[in-house]
Amino acid sequence: MEKILLNLCENRWLTRNQLAELLTRHPDGLRQRFLTPMVEHGLLRLRYPDKPNRTDQAYTTNDLIKESAVS
Repeated sequence: MEKILLNLCENRWLTRNQLAELLTRHPDGLRQRFLTPMVEHGLLRLRYPDKPNRTDQAYTTNDLIKESAVS
């Protein structure tokens, strides 16, 4: 699931509702099980890092992680 989320968020911002719709998953479960841990581990970035609970919060890949994974 993490690989799928990283692929979906690559080079664009997606909200948890958009991700949930694309994956046919519940947005809250997706956030708790995957999105929050991936942000904490530096795999995803928040569009509004100073306001993690914004309703329009969006996620994208962390380019630095991807670049080091390719090297």
